[in-house]
Formats: sequence, structure tokens, C-alpha cells
Amino acid sequence: MAHPLTHLRSALVVDDDALQRTISAAALRAIGFAELHEAGDGAQALQIVAQSQRSVDLALCDLDMAGMDGIQMLSRLAREHPGIAVVLLSSQDQALIAAVGTMAAASGLNIIGTMQKPLDRERLRGFVEALDRRMERPLRATQPGAMPLEEIRRGLQEHEFEPFYQPKINLHDGRVWGAEALARWRHPELGILTPARFIARAEEAALIDELTWQMLDQSLASLAGWLKAGLDVSVSANLNVNFFQDDSVADRVLALAQHHQVAPSRVTLELTESMAASDLPGMIAGLSRLRMRGFGLAIDDFGTGYASLQQLSRVPFSELKVDRSFVAGACDQAHLRAILESSIELGQRLGLSTTAEGVETVAELELVRSLGCQIAQGYYFSGALSQDDFSRWVEQWQHAHPDAA
Repeated sequence: MAHPLTHLRSALVVDDDALQRTISAAALRAIGFAELHEAGDGAQALQIVAQSQRSVDLALCDLDMAGMDGIQMLSRLAREHPGIAVVLLSSQDQALIAAVGTMAAASGLNIIGTMQKPLDRERLRGFVEALDRRMERPLRATQPGAMPLEEIRRGLQEHEFEPFYQPKINLHDGRVWGAEALARWRHPELGILTPARFIARAEEAALIDELTWQMLDQSLASLAGWLKAGLDVSVSANLNVNFFQDDSVADRVLALAQHHQVAPSRVTLELTESMAASDLPGMIAGLSRLRMRGFGLAIDDFGTGYASLQQLSRVPFSELKVDRSFVAGACDQAHLRAILESSIELGQRLGLSTTAEGVETVAELELVRSLGCQIAQGYYFSGALSQDDFSRWVEQWQHAHPDAA
């Protein structure tokens, strides 16, 4: 069933082939865009965007065009109109399209999908509906940029930080596995702030430990409340491995679980950052003690940054989370599919549960399920929700999926 667009209205088709423009415009109109613009090259597209009385929400762009080509146009678009979402549609080699998409995303554009011609209407619909779902729960404050350090300190003292919960779904039976707790700041003046506004500064000022303890305490309290209400769920909480340089941390985590009367098996600790630290033995000892007590340990964002094979060889992980960057585009980019498939297979061979992050379309969901992935999360299901909203969401999911309840 089609998802009616609630936030997207205006789209732009950029292609030097008139017939292709007509086909693309018809597809976007069928999806639900009320206002369509067409441009024959990059220069004309930029002019339309600049003169549009209402901002263009989505641009469907070819790459190889006479006049200003798509790559030149995307560079300008990133500087002048970075808020526009973009789908790349080209007859060029898929590896080239993917490279341009990576370049444009690194420049600040919101690249929501890439495709080779001919246009696949259902995949385009999936990209657009995923974008629309992401906009249903805007969490960003209107003013960009990191918050002042003193304001972060004040927020911690006033306990204004709280976890929001993104559902995780068991792909084998459709049940709600639980949720990943994601830090949010309920600012008294600016509303709900996402981690981009405070995490880096909190880390620089050595406030991250206090924030972590507050998030973990509230997450376990939420879990206890859900279990008492009859919800059969678990929770994941994000921890930086450097948190475990203090050898008392494992005991404190266990004490928190006991205080809230939740079984450690209901709690997974998702680990981020490098294990290449001075007290590596101490960290591994603390993590191993928690694993021995029944806590789950997940390697987060596997395949990116510090989340590597070396990590897997050092820590007794129970879950491998495949980063969204490998899920997105895996349906039509062979190299991303190969990375996704090999990551899931590696997790299976190591006896770990596998989670696909950032699932946003039906095609992505079907792919990760077909590859044997056990758990998925992403905007296809829901964004991050407050504690009460998560409870309601689970009830609605169970009502809509009675066989999974």
C-alpha cells in the first residue's frame, strides 16, 4: 500500500532527454508530488531552484548532460541549496554513480538513493517514502551548531537529557525485539536536540561519562516499566569503550540492572570507538565480566571507523550491527551488497546475532531478510521515540501484526 506523502510537495527533474524527463515527472506525480519542475541541464536546474517560490524538496538528477553536467550541478547545489534531497538517475556505470553519490553526500547534500536507467518506479517510491517518514518526527532544533559547554553542564544538572528509543524488529517472526536508546536533550527553550548538538562537546569536556550514566539509568528504568506493563522487550544502550578504563564500571552497570530489577539478558551494550587504548586488558576484563553476567555486547557500525575485525577478535561480542552506509544502496550496488552479505555471513559464522541499521525501504528490508539478518531497525519502522510513544508504538505494531504478537 502506498504511503501518502505528508511533508513533500515540490520536485525537480534534471535530464537533457525530454522523454526521460516526461517519464520521471509522471512517476513523481504518481507518488504524490503536487508541484513538478523540469530542467534540461544543471544551469537551468539551479535557476529554477533559485527562483522557486516554494523550496524544492527533491531533485531527480541525471549526470551526463550537455551544458552543465550533473556533477558540476551537485557541487553548486551543495553550496547554495544543501537542504534539497537528491536521487541520482543515470545510464553511467553503477560504480561511477555511487562515487558521485558519495562525493555529494560528503559535500552536505542529502543523497537518498541512486539508480541506473531505466527508472524503476517502485524503487523511486521507496526512496521518497523513506524520506517522508524521516520528516514525520523532526527532532532538530531550528538553530544549528554545538551548544555552549556551560549550557550542557546546566542541562546535565537539571536532568534534561533523556533516551529516545528506536524500535528493533526480529526479522524471523516480526516481533518487536526492543529498542536502541539514543540520547536526546529536552531543552526548555529549543525543544528536542539531537546528539550533534552536544555529544562532541561533552566528550571534549569530560562530561560524557555523566551523560552515559544518566542515559543508562533512564534506559533501564524504561525497560523495567515496559516489562511490568507486559511488553516483552529488551533495550540497547550506547557506551564508549573508554568508559571501561575505570575497573568499577562493570560493577556499577550490574548494580544498576539489579536496582531496576531487570535481567542482564534484556540489556545489550553497544560499543563505539577504538579498543586501541592504554588499558586494553582492563577494558576487555570489564566487558568480559559483563558478558559473563549475561549482558549482550554489540559491535556498533561494523565496517566503519574503528569497528573492525580486530575488535571482533578481542571482545566477546554477542551482536554485530551492520552500518547503514552498507545497507543503503545495497539493492543496486554490487560492492555494497557484497560487503553487507559478507558482514552478515561473518556474524552468523561467529555465532553472533546480526542487526541491519538504517533500513528505510521495502527493498532494503527484503534484502537484509533474504541474507539471513536477524534484526533490523530504521525509519522504515520508526524513528526514535519517547518512552511513552515507544509503548504506544509497540501496541500499534502488535495490533497491526497479530501473528507476531
